[in-house]
Amino acid sequence: MAMRPNFEKLKLEGASLTVLGQSDDDPLPVEIRIFIEQDERIAHGVGDRDIDRLTTGWKATLGAQGFHTGTALGFGVEIRTLPFESSSWSQVVTIE
Repeated sequence: MAMRPNFEKLKLEGASLTVLGQSDDDPLPVEIRIFIEQDERIAHGVGDRDIDRLTTGWKATLGAQGFHTGTALGFGVEIRTLPFESSSWSQVVTIE
């Protein structure tokens, strides 16, 4: 991959946490799993059910119970099939 995937923005909106990210496009992943951890609380999104991805950018909407603005840890996994490969990354993020 030319660049690693990353989280770009996390926004707390009532009972939802919106997560925006970017992936490499060669080829696009067939599945993305993301996890956000803050103060021993974990929210996660899995595949097409929770993550919208039309291009290299993606958006996930997660449950936000117990989350607040501030620093958190993001962890993600991307899975590709042609050729088969998976990549993972972690990143310190800020929830706005």
